Amino acid sequence: MALVQYSDSESEEDNSLDELPQRPAKKQRRDSTPSSRPDSLPPLPKTFHDLYATSTRVSVRDDPSLHGGRKRAIPHVEGNWPTHIYLEWYPSKEELSILEDVTSQMQQTLQKTDLQLHSLLRSDLGVQLPLHISLSRPVVLRTEQRQSFLETLQTSIRNSHVSI
Repeated sequence: MALVQYSDSESEEDNSLDELPQRPAKKQRRDSTPSSRPDSLPPLPKTFHDLYATSTRVSVRDDPSLHGGRKRAIPHVEGNWPTHIYLEWYPSKEELSILEDVTSQMQQTLQKTDLQLHSLLRSDLGVQLPLHISLSRPVVLRTEQRQSFLETLQTSIRNSHVSI
C-alpha cells in the first residue's frame, strides 16, 4: 500500500464541497444500465479497497492495539524504517472460505480458554487482506538508505529474470 500525503489546505476545500448546490436527479429509463449511460462513472480500480484496509497510525510509540495485538520486534526510532522482504498472497474465494472456516473453528475452540485468535484475513472494514510469507527478518534502514536499497532490490529482481 503506497503512502499518500495531503496538504493542510485540503481540509478547507472539503468543507466547501458541502456548500455546492445539488444537481437534480435524472430519471432513469428502464432499459438503461449503469454501464450504458454516458454520464455513469467508471468502475473503481481493484486496489481501491486496499487504500483503506489498515487503520491509520496515530502513535509513534509501540501500541499493540493499533496493529492487531502484535508487538514491534524493533522499537520505534524517528529516522529508522524497520522493514522486511516478503511475498504477498491473495487467497482465491475457495481458499479464503476454507481459511475463514478454520479460523472460525479455532475461535470457537479458544472461547473456552483465555487465548485469543486475531484473524489477518480481513480488515476491520471487511476488506480481504493479503497474506504474506516473510523472506527476511526485520531490518532497519535509515531514511537516507531507503531509496538506494529500493533501487538495488529492483535492479536485482530485474536481473534475476523472475517474472513478477
